Amino acid sequence: MVAAGGIVDGRGLAAALALGAAGVVMGTSFLASEEAIAHPIHQERLIEARETDTLRSTVFESVDWPNAPGRALRNTTIERWEDAVRPAIGNNPGEEDVLGHTPDGRPIGRYLSLTPVRETNGDIEAMGLWAGQSVELVDRVLPVEAIIQGVLDEAAEVLFDRVKMIKV
Repeated sequence: MVAAGGIVDGRGLAAALALGAAGVVMGTSFLASEEAIAHPIHQERLIEARETDTLRSTVFESVDWPNAPGRALRNTTIERWEDAVRPAIGNNPGEEDVLGHTPDGRPIGRYLSLTPVRETNGDIEAMGLWAGQSVELVDRVLPVEAIIQGVLDEAAEVLFDRVKMIKV
């Protein structure tokens, strides 16, 4: 079993392992890595965000996966959608808006479920900026190696402290 959701540090890894997981999936942490292709504005928003800055909803609708909720950072698109009392697809305010373009020139609609990459242009802030609820624990952009090593070091410390407590 692999645990996912809300894991960004060694405490989360240690808890998942203690509950029987063989490993973890970490999304938000790696969006804020130097190697990620996430747009710099997305990464900046991740670093500044608090737990309450996310919303789990279907506002950014996927054609391939309809009615699948996801968690994104609150932004102007989410505010417009909430001000309109969370209408269904087809009734969203500004649904025809094109916010920008993908690196290969395809238009990005306001409610498109598409993570902006470095070369995306346009109103990045208004696009779907995915982030887990644990985003508050992400405080800087680091190399992937440093993220993994930090998580492993903290997990080892947490687990070792637990073992010391049991022996006493």
